Amino acid sequence: MAKVRLENGQILIDDKPRSIRGGSMHYWGIPRGLWPKIIERYKEAHLNTMVTYIPWFWHESEEGQFDFTGTTVPERDLTGFLELVKEYNLYLIARPGPFVNSELREGGYPAWLFENYPEVVSRRSDGKEAFWVGRGLK
Repeated sequence: MAKVRLENGQILIDDKPRSIRGGSMHYWGIPRGLWPKIIERYKEAHLNTMVTYIPWFWHESEEGQFDFTGTTVPERDLTGFLELVKEYNLYLIARPGPFVNSELREGGYPAWLFENYPEVVSRRSDGKEAFWVGRGLK
């Protein structure tokens, strides 16, 4: 694994100054067979970094049942996606859950979390309950 640090306003990777030129790819929403073609386009655009969310709801859709290899759905193959990013010699900025973003259903939390554990409450940055608490706008 590369050593990453900041020094004098520069990003150093393995002690060499680097520029991060990247874009997001939400592997879980793209057919598995298209991943290599899309990553090739990133390389053609001279990008060197892939950014992705790793949503909890996608990899543990049922409590205690995890899929990181695409056993249940090919697009759940996080392991394969990471290997592909490495094969194309791209850096990776991973954005794992539990909360990844409000643009995802319930912020990326699995539905079973709120159903099985009603005491769990998701809150916004201002401390108020998130709009999905109770499954809808209040």
